[in-house]
Parts: sequence; structure tokens; C-alpha cells
Amino acid sequence: MAPETIGEDTRTEEKGSWGPWATIAFTCLIVAVFVVAQTVLALVFLIVGVGRSANTSISAAAVALQADGFFVAVASVLAGSAALGIAILIAWLRKGPSLRDYLAIRPGALKTLLRWLVYTVIFAAASDGLSYLAGYPAVPDWMLDVYASARFLPLLLFALLVVAPVWEEVVFRGFLFEGLRRSRLGDIGAAVLASLCWASLHMQYEWFLVGQIFVAGLLFAAARSLTRSLVVPIAMHALFSGIATLQVALLSWK
Repeated sequence: MAPETIGEDTRTEEKGSWGPWATIAFTCLIVAVFVVAQTVLALVFLIVGVGRSANTSISAAAVALQADGFFVAVASVLAGSAALGIAILIAWLRKGPSLRDYLAIRPGALKTLLRWLVYTVIFAAASDGLSYLAGYPAVPDWMLDVYASARFLPLLLFALLVVAPVWEEVVFRGFLFEGLRRSRLGDIGAAVLASLCWASLHMQYEWFLVGQIFVAGLLFAAARSLTRSLVVPIAMHALFSGIATLQVALLSWK
């Protein structure tokens, strides 16, 4: 299937582009920055929280922090921004294609974008139906707890609907995918590996839901490959998260 948008297919190796192994190594570094940033913030929250309540143990506070909506929002925004900054810096340090071309930061046709957004809605509905048939809730309890303890809801929404879609797509469907698709893996192999790496970041969910996230990653990667635009999967990711957040809000409202 031919690409759906205007733009050159840069599948061939270009001088100065990161090779597959360098791409994988740098992606591990980016994810490590994200994890370390979240860990440091968690330690700060734990020290402050335990200090305020002498009767609270560190272990109990650590468990509660995992579903603390305010912490999740702050950690997602700060750690996600750090990961995004490192990814852009590493991509910028290359010599070769421009940063915009390398990460496919180009708008696609509106008609194409709307079509892929419809695919996202269909996938979200199918995922909910499959979850129901398999006996899994459409909304995990963890998400309900995070939403209920958000304290400042706009910050949580910003983290879920803006920061997470942008940094995760730039890293996995932008930087990692682009570096791998230039190797023998091609677009299909790059899509599978990038989706596996992305799904591994969501281990707070049950395996069934992690599998659905992996399939969602394949859908986002297909959009990235066929449209040659990272803007499309970013919008799809934001919509997918928005649908899940709306479900959480409706269940919490009840």
C-alpha cells in the first residue's frame, strides 16, 4: 500500500542517520531518563508524605503513591517532558535529514487524519467489546483510583491527553521506528518492535490490557508508516486516551 500523504519515503540509509543498534541504545537511554525522573519524584513525594504523617510507613505510602492521581499527573508531565527533550536532542545531534523529516513531523491531509481517527474509534470500541467478552472491565480499577485522587484534574488531563501522546509517539513511532525501519526489519519489523517496547511501559495493567495496548501500537505504527506523518499517530493516541478518560469520568460520576 502506498503512502497516503505527500512526502518522500526515506527508507534508504542516509549519511548521518542513527543505525538500528544506536537507535535501540538511545531509546533505552530515553526510557531510563523517564524512569529515573519518575523515581526521583516518587522519593520526593514519599519523603514529604511520610514527614507529614508520622503514622504512615514508607511501604504503605509507596503503594498508595502508585494510584495517586496528583503524583501520576506531576510525574507524567515532568518525566515525559524530560524524555521528550532527550529524544529531540539525540535526533538533532545527527547529521543528515532535518529533524522535521527524521521524526516525520509533518501534517497530513485532513481527510487522511479523520479517516485514521475513525479507525481509532472503531478499535477502541472493538477493544471494549473484547474486554467484556473476556471478562475484563473496560476501565481498570487503577485508572478509577487515579482519576478520583487527581486533586487538580486539568493537570491530569494535560498529562494524559497531551504530554503522554506527544512524548511516547515521538520516541516510539518517531525516533525508534525511524531508526529501525532503515534496517533489515523494514516498516513491519520496526512497527512490531516499537509496539512491544511501548507496551512494556504499561505494566501497571493486566496482561490482557497490555496486549491491547500492543495492538494499538501496531495501529499507530501503521498510520505512521502509511501517512509518513507522526502527527497522525499523535492525534490517534490522544483520541484513544481521551476515550478511555471519558469512560473513567462517566464511571466516576455514577
